[in-house]
Amino acid sequence: MSSRVQAPVASPKQRRSTTGSRSTAEPTPSSAEHSKGVREKHTLAAEPTPPLVEPRKRARRSSSVVAVASAPAGENAYEREREARIALNQERLAALNLPTLAKAIAAAAPAERQRGLSARRLRSEKEVLPPRKSLRSQGMAPDGTLAAGIQEERRDGSIVLVSGGVIAGMGEEPRLTRPVGTLAFQSLNGDAGSDAAFLGTLNGAVACSGTVSSTEALRRLKLSAEGVAKVTPKGITHLDFQPRGDTLLVAVADKEGSVGLFHVDAAGGAAEDAREEDDGAADGVLLTRPHSQYVSGLRWAREGAPRLLSCSYDGSVRGLDPQAGSWLEVYVGGEGKGDACTEFSSFECSGDGRTLYIGDNEGHLRVVDARVGKAVVAPVNVHSKRVNTVSMERGGTLLATACGDSTVCLWDLRKGLGAQQPLKSLLHGKSCQSAYWAPNGARRLLTTSYDDTLSVWSDAGESIVRVKHDNNTGRWLLPLRAIWAPDGASFVCGSMKRETEVINAATGAALARHKDDLLTAVPSRHACHASSNAIAAGTASGRVHIWR
Repeated sequence: MSSRVQAPVASPKQRRSTTGSRSTAEPTPSSAEHSKGVREKHTLAAEPTPPLVEPRKRARRSSSVVAVASAPAGENAYEREREARIALNQERLAALNLPTLAKAIAAAAPAERQRGLSARRLRSEKEVLPPRKSLRSQGMAPDGTLAAGIQEERRDGSIVLVSGGVIAGMGEEPRLTRPVGTLAFQSLNGDAGSDAAFLGTLNGAVACSGTVSSTEALRRLKLSAEGVAKVTPKGITHLDFQPRGDTLLVAVADKEGSVGLFHVDAAGGAAEDAREEDDGAADGVLLTRPHSQYVSGLRWAREGAPRLLSCSYDGSVRGLDPQAGSWLEVYVGGEGKGDACTEFSSFECSGDGRTLYIGDNEGHLRVVDARVGKAVVAPVNVHSKRVNTVSMERGGTLLATACGDSTVCLWDLRKGLGAQQPLKSLLHGKSCQSAYWAPNGARRLLTTSYDDTLSVWSDAGESIVRVKHDNNTGRWLLPLRAIWAPDGASFVCGSMKRETEVINAATGAALARHKDDLLTAVPSRHACHASSNAIAAGTASGRVHIWR
């Protein structure tokens, strides 16, 4: 029985072809055939062998492949197809003539000038820091220690967490000297003439009419370029409209002790010929510096002569008297006066501005007679941590304090603050950033907490409405604080989606989400005008946006 020699069978790895190789194994050739093959190999060595493409893949791409130019040896089909697509896209862009159209539009459009403080001058004074990178972009896992929220940021840059941890900073920063005594009203961006004109505007206020801004009107507000201005150099901490009915004028405070005044309806506010060297004074923005640190409160007196009160971490309360043309030193706490802490973190005043309620970073509360500049009683410990906000109910009998210890406490002013316990303690899931009484006398309390809720409570401590809302602004943005609309039927809050939201106070439903290309950052702080249907939104860049 004759034996047959069977050719070896190629393995799957041997059958897979590379560029220029055969995909299947063949029988071993004889010596004559081998010699012939060697000669043919030398003859065809100079010709590139096209890569083999499986029929199935070739059929799949045949409908989308455009004309492919010849490519040098070594390139595969994908690279040739890619080069062809790039060339085709460039031809299409050239046919649209986009670069020429862009130049024509830029030449035809008028040069827009930013209203308010000059961006060019501020940029020249700004320290250039390395770009921040998130943990995700660095390929690192999220830091769970920040999940509970941030309690405070110290002068040395260290961060105190709600959970009790501390993130080290870069070192102690020099403490700025607090201004002492009465300060003349002198702006940082104007001259004596512009300062005097602004004081005249403040003194010429016309009282508001009896009408109150309605929720329905706040739903239909718009934003225009004339209503956007850079008012302060740093992030805005507080805003408040001057209570007048003839024009819109808003006071704005920032993180470094500045207080800016923005006259929205100023003549020439949007003038194209405003000189840039005026740096904002020519278009309705005036910048002052009455404090040396973070401004923790800002309020216009609602009764009597126009007066602006401001409170700061530098341990002082000042009042702008337009008639005298100066910043008065209303109250100073601190060394040698028995105060437990000199850093004032929150502020409230009576309608006539005569009685002040001041919270500090150690959880104490003071009641101050502004007429004599002295505390009525010794500081009372009302919380275990910093007092974030103080709010007085319209009737003048109830006071609410919000704290980083996750509580909001209600106090009866008729009993005095001495040794009394709070009437109610409203517990939240995390640090509570603000608590404000409704301005219409309905005795409803609006709170904002890091537990991602906006809540409405009764004066008896009962929860009426709870809205799920993203309040985790992180380290670089000021915490969101929801405020009441003047009629008490709704409230206003910023959004991490760069919106100003109007929310129904009875149902929690969103009534409006004001968004515009002019609003390029998260508006953390807001103020509503009592009668003119306007909302002022402030951002961490120092810009104010007037929805009207």
